[in-house]
Amino acid sequence: PPFWAFKRFSFAKLTGQYDHVIGLMAAMARLNLLAMIGIEDAVMSETNVIGDTEAAKYRKGRNAVNYFAPGTQVTKMNDRVPFESFTQLDRLERQLRIVAGYPVTDDAQHPGGGWATGRGLQELTSAIDEEVREYHTILATGLMQLDALRLEWDETYYGNVDKTMEGAYGGAAFVETYTPSKHIKGHRRTRRVYGAMAGWDDATKIVGGLQLMQGGIIDDDTFRENLDGLGNLEKIKERILASKAEGVLFGSLMAMAEQGDPAAMAIAVEFLPAGKLRTKIEGVLAGLQEQQAAAEQQAAPPEVMTGQPPPDVATVLSRLTAGGAATGGVQTVGRI
Repeated sequence: PPFWAFKRFSFAKLTGQYDHVIGLMAAMARLNLLAMIGIEDAVMSETNVIGDTEAAKYRKGRNAVNYFAPGTQVTKMNDRVPFESFTQLDRLERQLRIVAGYPVTDDAQHPGGGWATGRGLQELTSAIDEEVREYHTILATGLMQLDALRLEWDETYYGNVDKTMEGAYGGAAFVETYTPSKHIKGHRRTRRVYGAMAGWDDATKIVGGLQLMQGGIIDDDTFRENLDGLGNLEKIKERILASKAEGVLFGSLMAMAEQGDPAAMAIAVEFLPAGKLRTKIEGVLAGLQEQQAAAEQQAAPPEVMTGQPPPDVATVLSRLTAGGAATGGVQTVGRI
């Protein structure tokens, strides 16, 4: 993309993130050198010897040994460490972090006393969240400008050419055919939107997404769209629904088999692996079905056993006399 597409916000001109940090970094480097020189001079400072030494030459260094005459005094010229330089370095570091947008949390330092109120973790990530929001805004603005250039180029040079655009939205693939001069028509503005969970890490997305779902703020599909690494969401949804239906149907089948339903028991046997156990159970079920069929045949009424259907209502009513008495084998139970 062109250099102007993605930039930080400034008041007068294009300014990089670290343009104003160069002077502060130079000052910090200079003070660091001066502090190191000052510490070295303080530790290795010259000594004043007031008196006589027994040796002809005064020895210097860490392991040097000198012998002095009684009454000799040895003093250091300066043994003070300049702590003011360290104070100034701390001030420069604070200015550097403010100008560069570099928070102390990036160095695993806690910014305040939020642990007492239970907001310590939020304070650790607050500065990073603000940077993520800023960069999302910068990238969205740059991408919208690039989209406008692409649409203008497409409409100007390929206005009457039919084109096919392929992509994926919400995990589902789509194909669209368009003609630039017919469908664009000068409308070159686009809109880039980052979701609420765009700057969250994986663990925060899972915990926060489940809480949003429980509160009824988002649905399952929105939660899946914001999780990284999930592709073909329609296939995932179909598998979840099929798994739920399979669980319900299998549970109902097992309940019917426990109640002694022959059809359910026969289907349940099909889930058993082939072997002696399955063969034995199938033989037992076949014997039970034969016994049940024989028992039902013996308990059937004579009309059913002979294959003759029972008389209809008109035939029964024709056998009643005018006085309400029954004839032809019909029995009158009661009179109204």
